[in-house]
Amino acid sequence: MKMDELSELLTQLKQSKEALIPFDPLYLIFAEEVLNQVKRIKEATKIRDLKDKVISSRFVVVSVNGRGVLDELLLVSTSNNYEIELITNDIGVNDFRRSFAEIQEIADYLDGVAAIQSNGYYIFHVNGIKFNNLMFSIIPNGTITFNRIYAKWDVEE
Repeated sequence: MKMDELSELLTQLKQSKEALIPFDPLYLIFAEEVLNQVKRIKEATKIRDLKDKVISSRFVVVSVNGRGVLDELLLVSTSNNYEIELITNDIGVNDFRRSFAEIQEIADYLDGVAAIQSNGYYIFHVNGIKFNNLMFSIIPNGTITFNRIYAKWDVEE
């Protein structure tokens, strides 16, 4: 909204005898600032969905410079011979690197983390990680086929 439009609106509001609440020009300035902030915080959803992905060296699943949320990440493989590395500068999670077996041992004590074995598959799932910057990588010990690598995240633009 331009300054002349704001002034005109302010004049109309002051002249209105039907106003139900007292008007303060700061209300208008505050409303404009809130609108600008809301426009700036638009989020974009990104998805990476890979099937039967063979990896033999570090594989970066998600790399984001900016604020957002890792809504969901799923890894499914017939092997648990790999490590997971999560790097984010958000409070509470910093430079996390563990093997699937290590994560499986502690997953019951972590919110939003699951590491299970079911019907011959090793399944890793994590959700709800807020970040300012994020890099999520898989580091295999040898060559591994992942039946599914799925990631969904929102980034503020």
